[in-house]
Amino acid sequence: MAKINFFQLLPHPRRYSCIFKRFYGVFLVLLLIGISGCGSGRQNRDRRTNLRVINGNAQISAIDVLVDGRSFVEKMGYLESTGYVNVRSGQREIRALVSGTLTTIGSTSFNLSDGNDQTLLVFGTAENPRSTLLRDDTDGAPKGSVKFQVIRVAEAAPRADVYVLDSGTSVESVGPTVRNIGLGINGGYFEGLPGTYTIWVTIANSKEVLAVERDLVFEDRGFYTILIADAPGGGEPITILRLKG
Repeated sequence: MAKINFFQLLPHPRRYSCIFKRFYGVFLVLLLIGISGCGSGRQNRDRRTNLRVINGNAQISAIDVLVDGRSFVEKMGYLESTGYVNVRSGQREIRALVSGTLTTIGSTSFNLSDGNDQTLLVFGTAENPRSTLLRDDTDGAPKGSVKFQVIRVAEAAPRADVYVLDSGTSVESVGPTVRNIGLGINGGYFEGLPGTYTIWVTIANSKEVLAVERDLVFEDRGFYTILIADAPGGGEPITILRLKG
């Protein structure tokens, strides 16, 4: 019977070195892929943005808002604002409900972009509720100035012109700050000097006054949102609301 030399069946020592090198190379590649994947996942989780919600629907007394099925705000009254809340960015499902019920008044998937301040504006009527996502330019105004945006949520008002004027200045003598602003639209960003202002709203392309709010103080380097809105419950008189931020 032939004798078997088991040592002959084993790879030559030099082949051990080759096998080890190959195994070590594959191990390093897998390790780098794993580290890269972990880093990517962590970066995705760390991407954040600032979101606020404004309830501009005059015919719904209060709303609840869910983000990806989780409560974001509850019992939010008409013309209330959450202020900016830091949340995860990316594609998010945002649902607004009549407060305390399961009645949905709006459910939409929004892409919340990284590192930006954004406003979810809820507006419309009880029968036709709407929502839109606005990107806010909240970079601070330079020293010695203020910055503001104008948004119309008033269903009762026609297209309107908005005047932001030094107190004591009449709309008869100047042109509008914002012309012909549509519903649910950001009329743009504007800068001015800090001070006390009066805000006028007129029917577009006319001097017929719909609403006026006097003696509003705009502080140095402040950023403001001016809302043109219906009265609670809907309809006139038109309301002017100034939000800080």
